[in-house]
Amino acid sequence: MLCLLALLLPAAGAAGADPALGSGGEDGSTRYRFQVLFDNDGAFVKPNELEDRHYTNGAALALSVQNDGIERFVRGLGLPVDGAAAGFIFAQEMYAPEDLWRVRPDPDDQPYAGYLYGRLFLQRERDGWLDHLQLDLGVVGPSSLAEQTQGFVHRNISGDEPFGWDSQLGDELAANLTLRRSVRLDVLGASGRGSVGSDRAGLGVELIPYGEVRVGTVHRDATLGGLVRIGWNLPDDFGPAHVRDPGSFTGRPPRRGWSVYGYAGAAARYVQWNTFLDGNYARDPSPSVTPEPLVGIFRGGFAVAHTGERLRLELTYGQQFFTHELKGQEDADGIGRLGLSLGWGF
Repeated sequence: MLCLLALLLPAAGAAGADPALGSGGEDGSTRYRFQVLFDNDGAFVKPNELEDRHYTNGAALALSVQNDGIERFVRGLGLPVDGAAAGFIFAQEMYAPEDLWRVRPDPDDQPYAGYLYGRLFLQRERDGWLDHLQLDLGVVGPSSLAEQTQGFVHRNISGDEPFGWDSQLGDELAANLTLRRSVRLDVLGASGRGSVGSDRAGLGVELIPYGEVRVGTVHRDATLGGLVRIGWNLPDDFGPAHVRDPGSFTGRPPRRGWSVYGYAGAAARYVQWNTFLDGNYARDPSPSVTPEPLVGIFRGGFAVAHTGERLRLELTYGQQFFTHELKGQEDADGIGRLGLSLGWGF
């Protein structure tokens, strides 16, 4: 996937490209999308809104690119394609036990841990199906700077600082590969996928089932789920973005004007390995707890976007809830998700 870096440069989408070959702008030019994505368990309407607990914070900056060069790259792999995109994400995730004020954290609760990583991804859309392949490379442990991030936030907001980070997972290089396949099923409203300006005009309802497999040193699991969304001028994508998923960027340029939708979804995940619960993969001893092998995931939220002549601005907000992720856990966890997206080059 490293050869995709060259395709993220502006030169990859030649100004004279034939628009019939690609799904970029109306003249075949390169399209871009920049995203600021944020997860936090201090958001409202959640069971643990006043606590930092378990997966407590995530933040990411993402750049997605769509041009004819990326489509030619995918076709060169022998894969048929209607639209393709690639991009890069830089992100940090933070994990903590429920009681932040114990110098010696509860050995039966989530260990302290941080994860700092870069992610390279490639997307292919074909006949209403989306394939998303991503490679994460980073570090788990003190070098993730999660301790400094949480300490800075607490000192400047609540005036205190959590204890216990001296017991966090040790430094280890991390690598993970994710493959996700989604399908978009129109329940109500015309899809308009065959032409430029492909947002669905008027009211639309969609079902978006998906499956995901993750393998590597950080996560090894499999997920099956689905999403339903209803709204006005639905965008030509596969649902909202968040820190662990930048969303799709393979569709045709959007219709000008407003797009608004709400969504709800559920998923089931089988967990074979979660380094933030199982502990360091190559360090013994390591702080660890026993994960639950099956986790339920429930989410809902909304998105509002406006597209002008050359720019698109989108705001998303959602809540995600998890069933118990570790043995002995008393309360379910939830996370609030905020996303701001700026697209240009239409």
